[in-house]
Amino acid sequence: MRQLEAGRIVAEQAISHRSDIWDSAEAFRMLVEAEESLKIVIYPGGIPAEDSKEA
Repeated sequence: MRQLEAGRIVAEQAISHRSDIWDSAEAFRMLVEAEESLKIVIYPGGIPAEDSKEA
């Protein structure tokens, strides 16, 4: 958190995937099967238009 607060890490660049709540099972599958660390954001109300593209 300190790295984020200091501006050394840009949170948006750390997100690899975005998912709505209806696709959360697939998001968790990707997380479990990942060979590298993934950062997945799950939106309970649907993916906002400005975040609708996958990172």
